[in-house]
Amino acid sequence: MATLRKRKGDILIPEKVAQEINQPNTPLSRFIVRYPEIIAEFKNDEGQEYLRVRSQIGIDDGEASAIAIAIRRKLSLVIDDKKGKLKAENHGVKTCGWRDFIR
Repeated sequence: MATLRKRKGDILIPEKVAQEINQPNTPLSRFIVRYPEIIAEFKNDEGQEYLRVRSQIGIDDGEASAIAIAIRRKLSLVIDDKKGKLKAENHGVKTCGWRDFIR
């Protein structure tokens, strides 16, 4: 978690992802509580982008919200799920794995 604290300014977690991964009393849930500013709500047309991405077969709510935000804000996406990574890259989103991000 020390590495995450150093990079907290580089982290945005979409609300839908936070809901999926935020298990009580885990290091990640404590991180989210300590730094609530990392939770990203949809802005402008990101909700529409989310619906467009989410309508594709084989993509879940969290992945779709992360991809939509990355597309609209022109951000890279940290994702280890191979299927989600491929979907993001098909939309022109640059991706990296979790281990690469924390290095």
